[in-house]
Amino acid sequence: MSMFQEQTITCKDCSKSFVFTNEQARTFEEKGYKNLPLRCEDCRKEKASSMRRRRFGRGAPRSKPYRKPLPPPSDLNTNGTTKYNAGKVAFAGKSFGFIDYKDGQLYFDRETFDGDQSKLLSGLYVDFTVTKDENDRLCAKTVTPATSVPPEVLAADKAKAEAEKTEDDSRPARRPARKCPEGGRSAGRGAAPRRRGASGAAGEKKESTPAAERPERNMINIVVERPGKGDSVTVQKPDTGATFTVFRRILYHAFNKDLSRAFKLYHNDELMTYESFNQLKEGDKLSIKEEPEEERK
Repeated sequence: MSMFQEQTITCKDCSKSFVFTNEQARTFEEKGYKNLPLRCEDCRKEKASSMRRRRFGRGAPRSKPYRKPLPPPSDLNTNGTTKYNAGKVAFAGKSFGFIDYKDGQLYFDRETFDGDQSKLLSGLYVDFTVTKDENDRLCAKTVTPATSVPPEVLAADKAKAEAEKTEDDSRPARRPARKCPEGGRSAGRGAAPRRRGASGAAGEKKESTPAAERPERNMINIVVERPGKGDSVTVQKPDTGATFTVFRRILYHAFNKDLSRAFKLYHNDELMTYESFNQLKEGDKLSIKEEPEEERK
């Protein structure tokens, strides 16, 4: 025996009663649903539309669900059409559009509009006749600009606009974007932290010491000779804080680039290292050992 049976349920939102039929109960059971519906069909559609707007953001365009038009009244004219006054154009595209009227929403072909096509825009009130096409679907046969708009139609539109405005105001405001710190770029999600300057504040540059205030360094003379070539040069280096790589580059240019890039320096027949380089004194002599000519490339 099925757990679902036909019964009358009160809608959670509008408090109206609706019938939960046996066919709907069978569909719920096939889909594996364990609970009865809480809302009527109209409130379920409105709830789904609200969830879509919340998901895609406040600025996302609202997509109104298509409302299937009801059949025309029984008092049809002799030609099978029914005339309506003051419908409102909900959408007007390049070749078709939709009209909101008291019985729902109706499709119309743009060619059926009798008037200035440039004025056929969303929000225009029109008079139109309803008929059925070859597929037995409702559509507008003729569309003309409305000659007059009944007061009840204007009142309904005003109430609808106020309800939508109240709904917009009730939504929580979006979180304001974080401002970029002055003088720096914005640190987005996943961005590396900005380096801090001398004062510790992000984005501030560390002030460099002027050259006039820097302590002077004593320079010492170093004699470098090539035993195999018989030539030598005298170069200067700071007594402290010198860089071995820069010193090698100075030697390379001092010998007019007539050196192998992989030359080695010796002091007292011992290979020069970074530690021994900073221990040199005034007048020390260095010797250069180069690679064989055939290995220079």
